Amino acid sequence: MIKFLSFFQIVRTTPHPTLEGVETIEYQMPKLDRAGTPIPGEYQSGVTKVKTIYDPNVISDEVYMEKGVQVANDALSKSTDGVLPREWVGNDGAGVK
Repeated sequence: MIKFLSFFQIVRTTPHPTLEGVETIEYQMPKLDRAGTPIPGEYQSGVTKVKTIYDPNVISDEVYMEKGVQVANDALSKSTDGVLPREWVGNDGAGVK
């Protein structure tokens, strides 16, 4: 896990407003040299990438996966063509976004 974390530069961490143990991280990818090898300590500028993560000590894998399925199904039900786009938003059974 440490090696994985050192590969990225975390720009910001934001806790979820209502779900304890869930947070959003914004991160930058490393710059690559011509061979495609990461350049140590140098990161891509511009738009950051975003990922939602959770602490399995606070919310179980099963509960997190169940909420994810509920959110995906909610987003799919709002889709006009029956297909989820690359980025989508939905709510779980309790109305949590």
